[in-house]
Amino acid sequence: MNEPAVIIGAAMAPGHDGAAEAAITIRYENGAVRTLTFTCDALAAALDRAGITTLDGLCGQPWTVLVPGA
Repeated sequence: MNEPAVIIGAAMAPGHDGAAEAAITIRYENGAVRTLTFTCDALAAALDRAGITTLDGLCGQPWTVLVPGA
């Protein structure tokens, strides 16, 4: 069985409207890598759900920590 997709990087990034966003890099089961962006509010909620206090704490976590109710 394949391992679930995992977060391999997280950093603050500029948003198109001038507000800060978080760029989260995920490696999928097939080896593909993609970067997704999240608003700071959405990311703060994900960090709270996962019991994580820093962006670095996301690295190594399954991608599902970013999804409410997952």
